[in-house]
Amino acid sequence: MREWLFNGVWRVQVTRVDPLTSPRAGWGVTTIFRNGLRRNANLLNTGVTPAFQLVLADGSVMEVLWMPGGFADSYYRRLPPGGQMVSQLKFFKGYVEGQRPVKLLIEVERTGMGRGLYSIPDPSFRIRLDCSRIRLDCSR
Repeated sequence: MREWLFNGVWRVQVTRVDPLTSPRAGWGVTTIFRNGLRRNANLLNTGVTPAFQLVLADGSVMEVLWMPGGFADSYYRRLPPGGQMVSQLKFFKGYVEGQRPVKLLIEVERTGMGRGLYSIPDPSFRIRLDCSRIRLDCSR
């Protein structure tokens, strides 16, 4: 968390994780995506799958909520080279009272839309949310 990760196409950073209470309990994960290509790009056309997952401390998994004006709009938003977007990803389904998120998983496919874009074997992101430069206890 709070560290930039780069897979050759996207720079990603998680800046905040907040509990949500309205309209129901869940988690909001604020992310920044930056286009690292030399041309316009969006998440859809670069192999990023829309099934972002949030892993809780007990191992249960929540999937991102698709809604107009939220992540759905960000997924299709075209960014110029170096352009960035800030989004709050909202997770509700599978919410477990008192369980803090420990990991955000963003799957990126090297086939289909992502074919030929990535030079690394696995361009997906696994972002630890319980570890940051500010909090030095990252041994677990």
